[in-house]
Amino acid sequence: MGIFDKFKNAETMGTRQYIEEGIHVFEIRRVEQGMSKNPKSRGVEKTVVEFSIVESDSMKAGISCSLVEMETLQGYAGNVLSFVAGVLGVSIDELKADDDFENVFGAVVGSDQLFTGMLVKCIAQKVPTKKGGEYTAKSWLPVHAEDYAKYDREAPSGAPSKLAA
Repeated sequence: MGIFDKFKNAETMGTRQYIEEGIHVFEIRRVEQGMSKNPKSRGVEKTVVEFSIVESDSMKAGISCSLVEMETLQGYAGNVLSFVAGVLGVSIDELKADDDFENVFGAVVGSDQLFTGMLVKCIAQKVPTKKGGEYTAKSWLPVHAEDYAKYDREAPSGAPSKLAA
């Protein structure tokens, strides 16, 4: 056992930079789903999406940010479903009706990491909560393979296409 094995085997929690209000284009770096290891929410299912900011009207391009959704928060499953449907460029109903639904989700959050390298557009806006606070609501839209050149990128396999729409 090496002296640095604890680092080699460490799990990360995503960045501390969350998505701000605005219009953004993100490159997806990783999608992870599992149980939280945070002492305050240990054992709660979470989905973490790590992004690199490609373009934004309110955040600095080139830095990383994260989407963190927790099962204990209102809308968890719907928010994750909306994200996956948005990246794929399909409606939520189309995604739910897909005979391959389980395999799609498995490929997104599992070792295949289907979304790695894909671009997604995010429209984030503050909305009031019933308790008097604010929540950053997010809408997700696909960046079609034909549009990747606008961002000096090559579309990975699996990127949605305008031709298929």
